[in-house]
Amino acid sequence: MSFRSYGTAVNLPRNPKSPSFVQNDGIPNGVNQLHVTPLYDILSRTFADVIIQPEPKKDEIGALVTMLQRNDFEEKTLIIADRGF
Repeated sequence: MSFRSYGTAVNLPRNPKSPSFVQNDGIPNGVNQLHVTPLYDILSRTFADVIIQPEPKKDEIGALVTMLQRNDFEEKTLIIADRGF
């Protein structure tokens, strides 16, 4: 088995009171975003797991560790992660 993990941001309708609200110099009005970290099996072309976090509280390494702990890999498995992991 060979798995790939990567993250991506998903924009949501603006709500400054939500924990997903992001505001900085590059986004002065702010935007709401969720960070999605999936575990993808490149051989079967299926998603095996996913962690969704508010963008301001994202933890890609923690998400990957959680997915590795809660999945039982019955075969020898290679995990490939991009920068940031």
